[in-house]
This record gives sequence, structure tokens and C-alpha cells, in this order.
Amino acid sequence: MVSEVTLQEILAFQEKKAAYLATMQRQYTNCIVVCLGLNIAGPRKTDDDILYAFKEGCKAIEKVMVEKKLQCIQAKTFRDKAGYAKVYTITQSNMSSVKKEMIHIEEEHELGRLFDIDVYGMGGLGIHRKELGMPPRRCLLCKKEARVCMENRTHSVQELEKVTHEMISRYKGVRGE
Repeated sequence: MVSEVTLQEILAFQEKKAAYLATMQRQYTNCIVVCLGLNIAGPRKTDDDILYAFKEGCKAIEKVMVEKKLQCIQAKTFRDKAGYAKVYTITQSNMSSVKKEMIHIEEEHELGRLFDIDVYGMGGLGIHRKELGMPPRRCLLCKKEARVCMENRTHSVQELEKVTHEMISRYKGVRGE
């Protein structure tokens, strides 16, 4: 049985990731930090399908790192009842090009809509889609701007959980898994 997570547990998980990010940015001042998380609605942040999607996100990032010859000097995975995250510290001076590659994963990978890939440079400053002239993320259900649907609670948690698991099942099915 999958347990539900509380807001306090989610916040503690986020604080743990933020502390690690800050440590990496202090330790490796000329590096870029890439952080993979998942966009999972509702109180259930972990199960076999969600872990599968997370691992596929890691594979996608690592494939880009190999293709673009990005050197990863440190990688750490966080697994918690509140979710999964992986932080990569890479030696690459062009933060915009790294962010564009990560947006490409979010937009083009079959599970990309579930991936939340942030890119941070020196001083912990992140780069956002808008700064690169990219459109905002879209809702899983209606394709409107995701932030608007989230703020207005346009869709139920049950609807979002259902479409998330259907997306993962379709992806696994295509691969015969």
C-alpha cells in the first residue's frame, strides 16, 4: 500500500534538496546544478509507476549529458515518502543551453510532462522558460497553462492521478514492460 504524504513532509523534503543544492553551489562555484523532480498531484508521491517515471527522467538527462559532453562531477539521488529527486552538478558554462536541453526533455519525452527539471547557475539563480522565450508548461488534462489550472484547482486530484498513471502505463506498454 502506498502511503500519503503530508504538507510538512513535502516541505521537509524540499528543504533537504535546497540545502544540498546550496552546498553544491558553494562547493562548485563555476558549475551548473540540474535538479530533476516530478510533477505528481495529490498526497501519493511514490509508488512503482512514479519511481519508474523518475528513473526514465534520470536516463533522459544522462543521455543528454553524454550527447552534449557535459561532465557530471557529482550526482545525488533523494528518495523519500515525499518524492524523488536527483541533483547533478555539471561543469558547463552556458546555463541557457543546458536549460534548453532540459526543456526539450520536458517537451519531447513521452513522460516529459511529469518531469520538473530545474537548472541553477552561480549564486543559486535559476533560469526559467520565460527568460528563454519558451512557453509555460501545459496542464496534463486540458492543455491550458498548468499554473492557472493548479491555482484555480480546475481539476480534481483523482483526475490528475488517473492521467498520470495512464501516461506511465502507455509508456511502459509501448516498451513491452
